[in-house]
Amino acid sequence: MTDVKLVSFLIFIFLGSLVFYLGRGRFTGFLEGYRRRQLLAPPARGSAWYLLARMGRSKEGFVLTTIFLAVLGMAAGILLDNPAASILLAVFAVIYSYKKLEVDYRQHKARMDEQAQAALQMIASLYDTTGDLVRAIEGAAGCIPAPMRDELVRTLVEYRLGGSLGNALESFAERADNRDIDIFVKAVTLSEKYGTNTAEVVAEIARVIRDRITLREELKSEVRGQGLTINLFLLFLPLTAIALLYFSNEARHVITATFFGKAVICFIILVEFLAWYFTRGLGVVEEL
Repeated sequence: MTDVKLVSFLIFIFLGSLVFYLGRGRFTGFLEGYRRRQLLAPPARGSAWYLLARMGRSKEGFVLTTIFLAVLGMAAGILLDNPAASILLAVFAVIYSYKKLEVDYRQHKARMDEQAQAALQMIASLYDTTGDLVRAIEGAAGCIPAPMRDELVRTLVEYRLGGSLGNALESFAERADNRDIDIFVKAVTLSEKYGTNTAEVVAEIARVIRDRITLREELKSEVRGQGLTINLFLLFLPLTAIALLYFSNEARHVITATFFGKAVICFIILVEFLAWYFTRGLGVVEEL
């Protein structure tokens, strides 16, 4: 019976090797095609690669930082002689890295949005004066700092190379990824298409943007105080645990050598992470 199993195993290995040998060209071609599609295809919206590309950051740097944080978390758990804490810290380190990337992107986008609002206000004022949307965009591009200035200049270049103003504006809205710019472009395009008063449309959009800026500044003041309280809470628990480990031999023994102490450490890690994770949503005020 053993000989039959051995022969069957050898036949299986032989057939597998033969199939791989005969199909290696097709398999290699499939891998090359997949790699090429991955390089050429744009990253999915909202993915880590998408956020990194939007902010001009390195993928390798993000991956290395994530690995470093995970290893650091595991090392901290090992120092506490707490395997469960090691696993929790490693997993939370990976989630933290991506969530922090989202927070950084939201802050980056908030700065871009502020520039976009200033640009639209300026375009509206210049358009009201000149009656020429292209000249209004050109005038705003000369006053707005980068990176919004670069996007406006690129829009003008696309238009002057023979493209329609509507297509150039739609491309600008897609690159900017800003709600106000998207509304502005759609409103101007529809106004030009149906022959309505474009100046009135632009002025109305500018008024809405001014009202939103005022509301957002009021909400920022309220949220800033709440954020300070939450950050103090997030600092209190770990600092207390570190102080107990450093100054009290009895507490150090309980935390590192008993089931109760290890469970408390895991609970603190869980509470800290969940509090940080869900309070980062306060930044949504920037998107109003």
